[in-house]
Amino acid sequence: MRSVAISGWAALALLAAGPGTKADMSDLAAGVLLVHAPPGLEYSAAPAEGWCARYLDQHAIAGCEDAVQRIDDGESRLWFVLAAWEEPKTWMRVELGLGLYDPSDYVIDRWGVCGSGVVFATVCDWPAPNCGITIQASTAWSGNYVPLLWFAGTAYAAALVPLAESPFGYAGFQNALDPPEAWPARRLGALGVFRDGVAACPEEALIACCVDLDCVLAPGRQACLDLGGVPRPDEYDCLYAHCSVPPTAVCCLSFSGSCLLVDDYDCHFMGGTWHPAFRDCSTGPCPQTPAGPTTWGQLKRLYQPAP
Repeated sequence: MRSVAISGWAALALLAAGPGTKADMSDLAAGVLLVHAPPGLEYSAAPAEGWCARYLDQHAIAGCEDAVQRIDDGESRLWFVLAAWEEPKTWMRVELGLGLYDPSDYVIDRWGVCGSGVVFATVCDWPAPNCGITIQASTAWSGNYVPLLWFAGTAYAAALVPLAESPFGYAGFQNALDPPEAWPARRLGALGVFRDGVAACPEEALIACCVDLDCVLAPGRQACLDLGGVPRPDEYDCLYAHCSVPPTAVCCLSFSGSCLLVDDYDCHFMGGTWHPAFRDCSTGPCPQTPAGPTTWGQLKRLYQPAP
């Protein structure tokens, strides 16, 4: 397997070519979760519109360079977790956690979620260290540098409060497609208390893309598809993309004309004809598709030679 990166100019040309010039709002590659503590915003009686709406109305930022990751007083200051990319996106679900820190140095007094019609589930004693939360929206979040959570805390000593993966080992987003696609966060920020925090700025959305058995780095899902490749959105380099694993494609079974999605070896094992250019039975060249659901294990047992 070889690894090839598409150059910046080539990527721009690829994205600019053809009719698909509009950004894919559902391609959530290279999203980040960053923290922002608006200067001077202290917790008090909650405004009628809520803290998230107050943030959007008076304190919203449009770029990572405006984010503040540090607080330097012990008052109950508000800070927010924002979702950000290099361009606006749309998503329905987010999962994240808080990493390890000493909760006696920084005490989270209040917290809340942002979004329209959101429901959430927490893991362990959230928002304690090493705990997590999953937030599901009934109406998709849309935009950039969008607030997802707010916190109000009191500082007693220097601390670093990091965003982290949830206890389930994941931090990231899920888009609004059917079925939905999950995209891990590329970077996670941290709040600094009496010390510098950690910035988490968006960057170019290069993802691993399997083209035949080779791996290239493509600027997003659509760019990979334009190359005739299979996106690997969970991987941002080719080391673990496993492009050398044979891809699945349409296999037409000669005895029935039915269609299966299997690799080349398994197709020939069943006496079928493999069509690597087709990845979907509904548009493939097979005369018909199976009338009912049949698993690959059942078919393999059916056609395996007797011992």
